Amino acid sequence: MNLGKSLFSLCAGLLLCACSEVYVSQPVGDEPLVLDDSWTGTWLSDGHIMHTVVVDAEKGLLQAAWIEPGENGFELQQYPVQVRQSGEYRFVSIPDEEDGQGYVWALVKKESSEILLWSPDPGKFAALVRAGEFPGRMQEPENPDNDTVVLEKLEAEALELVVDPATGLLDWQDPLVMERLVD
Repeated sequence: MNLGKSLFSLCAGLLLCACSEVYVSQPVGDEPLVLDDSWTGTWLSDGHIMHTVVVDAEKGLLQAAWIEPGENGFELQQYPVQVRQSGEYRFVSIPDEEDGQGYVWALVKKESSEILLWSPDPGKFAALVRAGEFPGRMQEPENPDNDTVVLEKLEAEALELVVDPATGLLDWQDPLVMERLVD
């Protein structure tokens, strides 16, 4: 699953997806980002509408929600989102409630009318973890076709590699763009 394709897909995928992902054991970032009211809104991405609301501004906590078809009609889907920062960089982390692997995450940039998210590239992280060059483990080490990685806490040195476009660890070419519909 690729966060760059859709945050909607990311959240839904926590329940359904068996594809490769990059998890982290703890939310990414050194400290919570203090959120203002501009993080609350209705957003459009890849044809999906998502609502966000600030739950605890001081702790950088949001709730993301949307409606999707279910077995008995429409169902509300909702997930907690942590927004944290390290220096000038901001990250979102969503707990993996299905498998308990930790958190799915992305680099985030918030502007007045849009949110941009860059997701981790599972194949590139898997290659570094397998080579012992990045802190983490393979979810299924015996399965070379599964690039799902569980990273340890990302300290400053590791974060510098992650946010460096030259490493290609994030999908810089295809960010998820969420456009504000309603304030």
